Amino acid sequence: MRNQAVLQRDVNDSVETMKLLVKRLGHVNVHPYYVYVHDLVKGVEDLRTTLQTALDLEKSVRGATAGFNTPVFVVDAPGGGGKRDAHSYEYYDRETGISVFTSPAVHADTYYTYYDPIDLLPASGQKRWADPSQHQKMIDEALEKARVQRR
Repeated sequence: MRNQAVLQRDVNDSVETMKLLVKRLGHVNVHPYYVYVHDLVKGVEDLRTTLQTALDLEKSVRGATAGFNTPVFVVDAPGGGGKRDAHSYEYYDRETGISVFTSPAVHADTYYTYYDPIDLLPASGQKRWADPSQHQKMIDEALEKARVQRR
């Protein structure tokens, strides 16, 4: 049996909690398969974490149990990009919270963006998101940097 969990703020987003979850699943012969970074769903912003949280958790959990019992932390790329390993982003701006993913097997030249919760961004990032004229500019900057990284 395989377990798929959703990473949720103040529920399972601490190293201690995630290690305990992974170990307990293993003890009852359940394979900790995926941990999803929360989808961009209206009304649950307070449950979402940053992509960086998922990256930090995956790094901390790796080695705490057998490799086959280490879950893959994934982002279900909005817009049809499918499940992407959290660490496989092309670009991630921790100030604006914009991460860019590709899905070469699905659409090789398409870029998919994911957004961290604004309230968890540094003040400088929150300030930019507070200005609607900055929204598309931030997205375009992230996409351009992802294209440059990919070359």
